[in-house]
Amino acid sequence: MAEHFATQTESPLGRVSHRCASADYLPIIGAAPDYNAFISDFDRLRKDSKWQFDCQAKYHPGLYVNLAHGSKGLITAPLGGELLADILNMTPIPLEKI
Repeated sequence: MAEHFATQTESPLGRVSHRCASADYLPIIGAAPDYNAFISDFDRLRKDSKWQFDCQAKYHPGLYVNLAHGSKGLITAPLGGELLADILNMTPIPLEKI
């Protein structure tokens, strides 16, 4: 049985997969923040994590995200879709507060 090895002129064999995940492994669901405004409004938190801010974050109007589900996406993505639909329709969300 002849084995096949990739040479320098051939493409390597194999497969790679990437998953989008957040630092705390929780999905990111809701209104998409305005990055530049967020950085300027909350920049002080980089140096002082106990800083008490009194402003609201600014968001892009009409733009929402449902991402960073990582390896648990088959479980969390449908619930995230339901949560996002409830946020958009201003109906009670399907999760309890902790």
